[in-house]
Amino acid sequence: MSRYVELPAKGKVLVSTDLHGNLEDFRQLTRHYLELREANAHAYWVILGDVVHGPDGSARARNPTLYDYEDQSREIVAEVIALEHRFPDEVFFVIGNHEWAHVGGPRTRKFHVDEAEHLESTMSLSEIRAMHVLIHESYLAIATPCGALLCHGSPAKIPSLEALNEIDFAFLGPRSQGFDLVSDIITAYGQSESDTEAMLRRLSSPGADLRFVVHGHDRDEKGIFFEQNNQVCVVIFGALRHEKRFVVLDLTKKYEMENLKTGNIVRRLYPD
Repeated sequence: MSRYVELPAKGKVLVSTDLHGNLEDFRQLTRHYLELREANAHAYWVILGDVVHGPDGSARARNPTLYDYEDQSREIVAEVIALEHRFPDEVFFVIGNHEWAHVGGPRTRKFHVDEAEHLESTMSLSEIRAMHVLIHESYLAIATPCGALLCHGSPAKIPSLEALNEIDFAFLGPRSQGFDLVSDIITAYGQSESDTEAMLRRLSSPGADLRFVVHGHDRDEKGIFFEQNNQVCVVIFGALRHEKRFVVLDLTKKYEMENLKTGNIVRRLYPD
């Protein structure tokens, strides 16, 4: 089973990060993606994980500015699966740590003591099975010809893209090398510039000269932050509504991370 994809040098790719059960945000992203498809012969969507596990009532009461929405993780999972079936070579789901919690990863506890258990208690057996298939078949990294490596976190220890194909989430012991590698890929961020640069050189190929990492996992109310000249986090969950961001990259171009600070590459989820 492949755990990575190298996108071709044609068309455009929409990149979005953490949603944590916000169905309105997911459907707005879907509208942006369908518009991108209408305007381009080739259009891809990379979903960088953590679509599940939304706020509970106490979190909504404590911080309504950021968390005033119902947790609709079940619906998002179903719609991601439907989109993958509809566009099997265009929509790619990358695992986040909150999805990993459902298939053997550390249990998350952002809004509940055990968020995986809480979500599955609200789902039917068939829904749980479908979600587990989605997660077991998910990707760990997407390489692009325009310079961006796309992951949930900002890793530094990936030895090669091919090594990711050895990962089977069903057989990762908590002390195994594979477990540590997955943990690095989906929970690390804020790496040193030199470590990230060295990893990107290792992972580059003639079709994907990688210069920077686009990731999620972290949050910022302003919707985006740059680190170490080669890492950028685009934020939906944890950003103010008018600051929520996603990225659209032209796969026929070559970018440096500085390019993301201008033009129409980083876009607002809810434009004025």
